Amino acid sequence: MQRDVMPLDLEFGWHAERVAEAGVALGLCDSVPIACRGSGHPWLLGHLAAQIGARPGMRVLDGGSGLGGPMAWLARERGCDVIGVDLMKGAVRGALRLFPQSMVLVGSLTELPFSTAAFEAAWTIGSLSTVPDTYAAARELRRVLVPGGRLAVYDYVAVAAVPFDAPVANVFLRPQVLAGRLRAAGLTVLTSGRAPRVGPAPAEWRASALAVEREIALRHGHDPRYQLAEHERAAFGRLCAGGQIAPWLLVLERPGA
Repeated sequence: MQRDVMPLDLEFGWHAERVAEAGVALGLCDSVPIACRGSGHPWLLGHLAAQIGARPGMRVLDGGSGLGGPMAWLARERGCDVIGVDLMKGAVRGALRLFPQSMVLVGSLTELPFSTAAFEAAWTIGSLSTVPDTYAAARELRRVLVPGGRLAVYDYVAVAAVPFDAPVANVFLRPQVLAGRLRAAGLTVLTSGRAPRVGPAPAEWRASALAVEREIALRHGHDPRYQLAEHERAAFGRLCAGGQIAPWLLVLERPGA
């Protein structure tokens, strides 16, 4: 179970569905930029794709797929056969609205609805920090990978003391703790370190995201759910700006190839 479902659902479920709603209302020609929250940069997605050896036809799991932007990008740009899974029903509804041809299921990272060795590779982008039982999630991710299959984990970790007003939907681990739990679950840690700096996203990506946020504020600015979701986002931003948390990248492999 997640630590606190209400803030998690507001930030990653309710708000995600509002993003999809706004994107459709604005008639955006490309939904990928607005559906890539937390990974809104094509260079970063390309880097992650390279880490898992993405290629046409590869079966890839997007664990904690949210609105489906990264998985849609991976299918479009690398030709992968991607399936997403997310705990938040609102996010899944939003993903299917933005990307009707995608395959996205409601499910937990700690109990994935897939058979053993179903995927040749996987990635999780900003997802493990919302799962208190990281070990259980890692065990499941290992289970659904083929021997030799790679997993890329991009997430935020605690690199300094995290204050009491941290976003309650997240559990920020120390990098060595996160790597240790993944290793204890039977995954081989190939690399672990700060994620590469990517700089500002392309102008068109930023413009789409800003337009959608303005539309959501216009439609729902007085809704207490919007205000609480904004409070969570602001708390996350303060931790980033203050240097308490930082983006981290781990590349792992299921042994036995």
